[in-house]
Amino acid sequence: MARAPGGVRPGPGVLTSAIGKLQKRIKVDHALALGIPCSQLRPIDHLPNAGCPVLLIAGTEDRHTTSNETAQMFSVAREPKELWLVDGAAHEDLHLAAPDEYKSRVLGFLNQHLSVQVDSAR
Repeated sequence: MARAPGGVRPGPGVLTSAIGKLQKRIKVDHALALGIPCSQLRPIDHLPNAGCPVLLIAGTEDRHTTSNETAQMFSVAREPKELWLVDGAAHEDLHLAAPDEYKSRVLGFLNQHLSVQVDSAR
């Protein structure tokens, strides 16, 4: 671990805070690069008006969107809706954590709610 001036190591709280700030900054930078206003980075504000079936997939180890936030988003979404919490997954590794179940659930949801069937062989 790097040492601060004077040879003192920063505590874990300092490092965690710095990482959290960096992650938020990256999220904002990506949104700005895509031309999305930061005010639209709150899916909970938009889910009630989605006007389509909602499949909400979240990892149980996600540090960006907590399980409580996921439950809140699911509660405001209109039917039809489905929630799948991927055990052990974080924010972006949902498919890697459970590839077969991911494919089965996503294709099953699409086939249930689309007028065209999706081929699982692709």
